Amino acid sequence: MFQNISNSTFIFMGWLALGVIAYVLYMRYRHEPLWEPLEVPPPREREIEHVPYETLPRSARYRMGRRERIAAHAASQVQVHERHRPGWQLELELFFARHGAIRGVLIVLVFAAVSGLAVFVDLSAYDPFGPGLGWSPGLVVVAFLAAYVLNRSHAEE
Repeated sequence: MFQNISNSTFIFMGWLALGVIAYVLYMRYRHEPLWEPLEVPPPREREIEHVPYETLPRSARYRMGRRERIAAHAASQVQVHERHRPGWQLELELFFARHGAIRGVLIVLVFAAVSGLAVFVDLSAYDPFGPGLGWSPGLVVVAFLAAYVLNRSHAEE
């Protein structure tokens, strides 16, 4: 049942060719190019007057003079070192602030559920490919990449 299909390479190439033909026909139907042209900068609206750098006086480019004196009462204050959050905690807070609590929790829960189910089935007796880890690490990596892309896609809205 789980053996290689004969001529599977030709089947794959056929589906690939069918996909390419469908894409080309769709783009022709929509009257759009097959691929996006290379980016070019927009044409200049006006010419910019180039002023040489040295035309500004030196005093405008550099700070001249001595430093200001610090008042004695301000210098005597002891700075209190505030506790900084660990990097992972800040990253987690920014993640939920960016996505909202519900969407962030859903992303994490779906990733954990898919990964846990894959590992459970891979290690159980229901696995048709035999005991031990086989295919589930690949599925966990794909689920992680999908969660990452879902996380990054929020910025495109």
